[in-house]
Amino acid sequence: MTAIVSGLLFALKGIALQIIATTGAKWALERLLFLIGDMIVKSTKTTHDDEWFKDLKERYFKYEDKK
Repeated sequence: MTAIVSGLLFALKGIALQIIATTGAKWALERLLFLIGDMIVKSTKTTHDDEWFKDLKERYFKYEDKK
């Protein structure tokens, strides 16, 4: 079972890296990371991480806009 999961993760990693390389790498990577972060935060029952993640995203995009 572990070998199957490892093989699938390895294949998905390869596919994800190819997608990121062919599209705008920075844009795709930050969107993907924030999407995964949103999914993790929404899966928890507390609101503290929701507030923290929202603040993190706001600060990140303010910083990126100033560049």
